[in-house]
Amino acid sequence: MQLAKNEAEREAAQKEQDDAEKRLAIAIENRNRIIAEKAAVSEHLEEQKKKAKKAAEAEEKAKADQKYAEEQKALHEKIAREEKKRIEDEMKKASEEAEAYRKKLEAERAAQKARHEEALKAQAAMLQEAAELQASAEAEMANARHEQAEAQKVYLRQQMAERRAQFTDRYPHVWHSGETGLSHFDLTVDFDLGTAH
Repeated sequence: MQLAKNEAEREAAQKEQDDAEKRLAIAIENRNRIIAEKAAVSEHLEEQKKKAKKAAEAEEKAKADQKYAEEQKALHEKIAREEKKRIEDEMKKASEEAEAYRKKLEAERAAQKARHEEALKAQAAMLQEAAELQASAEAEMANARHEQAEAQKVYLRQQMAERRAQFTDRYPHVWHSGETGLSHFDLTVDFDLGTAH
């Protein structure tokens, strides 16, 4: 009876031990599975952290790139505004210089026109004066020629009178009628015969 009891206790202890071993195996298996799951979760979390870090880095890079792009855009816009202002200033300066040069040319042309008109007036006055002097000189020359002609006539009359007096003295038998003056006559001489007609 005691032996059966011991056998039963031994079997019960064996069964309990087997159950304990099974439970231990299950616990170990569960622990290993939990460890594996934990490792997988840790690996997953690490992967997610890496992805998050890469995403953060990409976002930071994108922000930096966007900031750089905005800075470059602002810089280019500033340069464009400055260049536009410089061009507008240069165009305005060129326009002002061109306007000043145009006014200067107009003033010079007006002055030149005035000088030309004054020169034309002076030339006209000089031509008028020269014409008057020429007319006066021509009148004086005409008067001088007239006086010379009159003096020549007087001289010729005097010469003719003197010659007539001499002729009258030498040839008292020849007489004349009319006033003394110039006469036209033809004289034909034959040198071979020594006669004159």
